[in-house]
Amino acid sequence: MRFKHILFGIILTISLSFSCQQKEKKIRMHIPDSLVNISYQKCSGDISQSYWIAVPPGRNSSEQLPLVIAFDPHGDGKLAVSSVIGAVTDLGYMVVGSNVIRNGYENIENAFAIMTADIFKRFNVNRQRIYVAGFSGGGRFAQIFSQMYPDTKAVISIGAGSVFNPSAQPVNKIPILFLAGNEDFNYMEIQNSVENLKAMGLLSYFFEFGGKHEWPERKIMDEALLWFEFDNCRRNKGRSNDPLIKNYREKIIQKAEELESDHEMLQACQEYEKGITFLSGLVNTKSLSKKAESLKGSDDYKGQMSRKQRAINLEIRLQQGYIQAFDLKDTIWWSSEIRNLDRELKEEDDAFLRAAYRRIKNFISMASYSYCNSALRSNDLAKAGRLIDIYKTVDPVNPDAYYFSALYYSRSGQAELAKVHFRKAIELGFNEFNKASGELPPEIYKSGISKE
Repeated sequence: MRFKHILFGIILTISLSFSCQQKEKKIRMHIPDSLVNISYQKCSGDISQSYWIAVPPGRNSSEQLPLVIAFDPHGDGKLAVSSVIGAVTDLGYMVVGSNVIRNGYENIENAFAIMTADIFKRFNVNRQRIYVAGFSGGGRFAQIFSQMYPDTKAVISIGAGSVFNPSAQPVNKIPILFLAGNEDFNYMEIQNSVENLKAMGLLSYFFEFGGKHEWPERKIMDEALLWFEFDNCRRNKGRSNDPLIKNYREKIIQKAEELESDHEMLQACQEYEKGITFLSGLVNTKSLSKKAESLKGSDDYKGQMSRKQRAINLEIRLQQGYIQAFDLKDTIWWSSEIRNLDRELKEEDDAFLRAAYRRIKNFISMASYSYCNSALRSNDLAKAGRLIDIYKTVDPVNPDAYYFSALYYSRSGQAELAKVHFRKAIELGFNEFNKASGELPPEIYKSGISKE
């Protein structure tokens, strides 16, 4: 299924323009989160598929609302909606989170079609304002969705780089905002993605925040959601003087000047560059560009950029070595290497190097997950057993490592050990029970979910 073709060139009368401006003011009135009801919906076209949806309270059912479709890598639609709830409370959007589309899910085109058909049937969507967002694998799904449904207007991809082929032009050349924590193991991938997309002619920016591979905190996500608002301002001449534009520009300048006064020249420059990209085509950004260029000439900026590049070079070198080590090194070596990284983290004073070391540790954990998952999928139990031992060595409190152990022991005919490791996974926070019920034998699955 494809969205219907959207016709452009609608002529706005003066009275309609005034009405829209009043509506935009209403949209940006803050609604307390506690008043927002996140409801569960089964798709009428296939009741095995479902989603969560939040709609601004008190809205007239005849009023068309902008739509954000959000994807979580574990298919946690409620978490996805909650993570972008500011779109509902501050911007007046409806937000949908899929419970079906997740990492490893193969029939995504069918799932997209069933979910979107159900949304359009039940709710009054403004089909000229459809956006997608997602975290990690969900960010990749969001990008895929934008190409399968060319009426999508903009994308926010969190903790995931581009899915686009650099040698081919995308079907839908839309603005893509990338978000990632400075400790995210996909940091380098995302940084490279932005440069590639800019070369392809797409409006793109890397919004970096302090954090790991995770949904951003509310303050960061609320600012990121302005990516959708400003895209609409560019498309809608009636919003060219929207106060939101001026207010955001002033906030960018204020934040950059605060950073500059603290001699954080690199961050100040990044703030100006964020403002330039977000407000592209809306205001004259020459003054922001001049401020950014001025900062780049300072000794503080050059020194900070040099330290950052040194940390990135170290990260690239260590990642390459660790990829080879998964085939060559045993758990004793990995245990020693993790201790060395922990010592470097404890003793290192340079903030860029500390962030790089944390990204490296997170990368090792992510790579362990990927290699273990691949070995189990191919049912190579000998390889899986060795890799799972490495996983538990490098990330001993990660529930996925113990869930993989449960799968390994189950397939090796060691049911009691499988039960022990499944219970340990749950104790550490494993909660993907739908996945586990399909992968573990019933007696092992029930041993974990039953009360002791």
